[in-house]
Amino acid sequence: MVDFSKRLNKPKRESVLDPVEIYAGLDRKADKGELRKVQAHVLSEWHKRLRTQRDVIVKLHTGQGKTLIGLLLLQSKLNEKGGRVAYLCPTIQLIEQTYNQALDFGFKVCKPEQGEPLPAEFHDGKAILITSVQKLFNGRTQFKLHHQSLALSALVMDDSHACVDSIRDAVSLRVPRSVYDSKGKVTGTHPIYEKLFNLFSGALREQGEGTFQEIEAKKANALLAVPYWAWKERVLEVTRTIAGHDEDDLVKFVWPIIKDRLAECLCVISGAGLEITPYLAPLEDFGSFWKAETRIFMSATVTDDSFLIKGLRLSPETITKPLTYPKESWSGEKMILIPSLIDDQLDRGAIVKEFGEPNQRRTVGVAALVPSFKGTKDWEKYGATIARKDTIEDALNALRTAGRRAAAVVFVNRYDGIDLPDDSCRLLIFDGMPYGESLIDQYLQASRGDSESSSIRLARSIEQGLGRSVRGEKDFSVVLVVGTDLVDFVRQRCTRAYLSDQTRQQIEIGLETAEAATEEIKAGKSPMTALRELIQQCIGRDQGWKDFYVERMDQLKAEEPKPKGLKVFESELEAETEYLSGNVDRAIKTLQDLLDTTKMEESERGFYLQEMARYQDRSSKAKSNEYQKAAHKKNRFLFKPVEGFTVEKLAPAAGKRAANIAVWVSAFESFEQLKLAVELILTNLSFGVAAETFEKSLQKLGAALGYTAELPDRQWKAGPDNLWCLQQNDYLLIECKSEVLTDRAEIYKEESGQMNNACGWFHRNYPGANLTRLLVIPTNKLGHGAAFNESVGIVRGTELSRLVRNVRAFFQEFSKVDLHDLNDAKIQEFLVIHKLTNDEIKSGYQKDVYAGSVR
Repeated sequence: MVDFSKRLNKPKRESVLDPVEIYAGLDRKADKGELRKVQAHVLSEWHKRLRTQRDVIVKLHTGQGKTLIGLLLLQSKLNEKGGRVAYLCPTIQLIEQTYNQALDFGFKVCKPEQGEPLPAEFHDGKAILITSVQKLFNGRTQFKLHHQSLALSALVMDDSHACVDSIRDAVSLRVPRSVYDSKGKVTGTHPIYEKLFNLFSGALREQGEGTFQEIEAKKANALLAVPYWAWKERVLEVTRTIAGHDEDDLVKFVWPIIKDRLAECLCVISGAGLEITPYLAPLEDFGSFWKAETRIFMSATVTDDSFLIKGLRLSPETITKPLTYPKESWSGEKMILIPSLIDDQLDRGAIVKEFGEPNQRRTVGVAALVPSFKGTKDWEKYGATIARKDTIEDALNALRTAGRRAAAVVFVNRYDGIDLPDDSCRLLIFDGMPYGESLIDQYLQASRGDSESSSIRLARSIEQGLGRSVRGEKDFSVVLVVGTDLVDFVRQRCTRAYLSDQTRQQIEIGLETAEAATEEIKAGKSPMTALRELIQQCIGRDQGWKDFYVERMDQLKAEEPKPKGLKVFESELEAETEYLSGNVDRAIKTLQDLLDTTKMEESERGFYLQEMARYQDRSSKAKSNEYQKAAHKKNRFLFKPVEGFTVEKLAPAAGKRAANIAVWVSAFESFEQLKLAVELILTNLSFGVAAETFEKSLQKLGAALGYTAELPDRQWKAGPDNLWCLQQNDYLLIECKSEVLTDRAEIYKEESGQMNNACGWFHRNYPGANLTRLLVIPTNKLGHGAAFNESVGIVRGTELSRLVRNVRAFFQEFSKVDLHDLNDAKIQEFLVIHKLTNDEIKSGYQKDVYAGSVR
């Protein structure tokens, strides 16, 4: 072989470190042109200012070539120091895509093969390893754990926020209740679930008898967290139980991580399974990440990086000083529309039907994002393709292939890691709030749903979801936002503030566009026709729309990122770290300082008091219980304390009912906002809606109608689903069975028993008070063995629909008046007209129980 280097007239060149020069020397494919300005800027800035800095966040718009930037930074470090370097993808599906892209650019790369050791080229520092974050973060990682971990010179973590979620999944033990055979038939209960459920049944009963009964009855959405004191007392038995199954596929990849820190884990048990997760992900176990010499974290401009303080243990300085491109304030084109604001007829049901039905003439992809498989039923009914774990690749290929786009594709809880550029998705339907599916997420949403950290998490998921269909600066897509809870989040200014400047501006453009469409509807155009024409103006590249969009988006100014919640996440991390180090007093002081210096909702203060109680439990049970009592008093959705627990009676609202309604109504800036809030409540008051959602909406309805209302079963862990105080010493007790099928023929014995128990709880805590009892269920016929101890009115679908109709008509009256100059007498008149007086509420929306046999 000829050694051409000996024939050079100039000395042999040294390894190139400047990533811009590295790119110039790559043997890339002919279609891979020069670096974009943004890429050249970021690479040069890193090389000049930041190459010696250990942690750097690269924060750019979607589609600006972050993958190529990450590869070049790794190559620069490889040239400088040798050693191992790795590029971590957030999902396994993205490995192949990134690997092929790297080859096209001329990089020397390798990837792990199933069942094989990590490639020799990686170990020898001769190639960049392309792998997934899951490959590194698991209890049997080939990168090894603790002091045996492989040393890395550098790593790039692509889509860092998605990686945080993947890491948490990797350190969480999830055990289903049921065991299935190869044909999908239930063969029994998983032994870990069975033993832990029995072990903690007493503690769970104390936290909520009604919910415990639902868990016992295998209701999937019924869940309770095991109180920290009960968990710690029985952690040895928990350890023995799980250790006996440490070779099970469910356990073996998690057990090495959690086996020695089970005491500091949260356990949530539902009717369908259980989940055990460390309060703080033990990143230090993964030395390849924890001790890597250089770490580059990729982030989109639309996401708030403050969450990475706790999720990846990054410093506030790293978060607040990302590497950006300051000359571009926005990228890509999104027509974000809220159909229900264009016209009432364009509700979720109408959108699902219109776009869920296959269309053989469809030339561009239509995709939908839903939070759970439960939300796919109507999509599937109309003929949409549901992307499941084993079919997701085929579903993606259908969207990417011309001629296969007739059916809409529905992705479940896939708000990141799915790229749908160009014609693969020109219409994205964002269907419902992106709540997490994990039991821990559900528990936290229930216990601290109004917190700033929860709002930041939700905003992050919304931003990620909105970005699935626009993957570059020239890409474009229409996004339809449906589902009352999601619409409320993006519509209300207080929550919209958690979204990025770019997304907020796109929403404003959408609202302005919706107003124009509404005018056309008033002129005689059908609502669906108006919506379809708007969609076509974007997809069909109407020049007027394009100019309008650019003009509005150019009003944005490029600004430095302003992460929210920095202090909150920093304090949470500091407190948990101090506690795990044995410094209980310092951990408690850290959270107390946060409470003393930060404005937050009372319910969120309760959450931090519970954290302080958990810390104090290590050194003083009595002091811990005092903190827990204070926590529960501020937030009834937290753990009920061991001692000193008393039910506080629900008192009537101050002043007259009409005046209370006036206060509620006047809190809205406009009738449109009022209407949206009312619809958010009423849409969830129908059979088929999840129990928790239905019950919370019913409580909100009570407040909207001028009453005080609470959720005793969730707040006091006993009692009815809903309790309204109509006036002094006059109450309405409501038990809800919203998940019962509408064709149910009879009321079961268990359901009448729950009503009897709820009434007994009321009489113990409200002796002598007047009570009206209602059961919301599709049938008024008592089944075998079912009986009520007291008179109970039945609210079936007919009665519920009439109530919803009358409430909607009542609040529609406020479209004609000044919301901030309301007349109590006029409000009372509206109540009478729409049959919503106290007497009507108590007796006008119920059916008598039919006790005749239907068997």
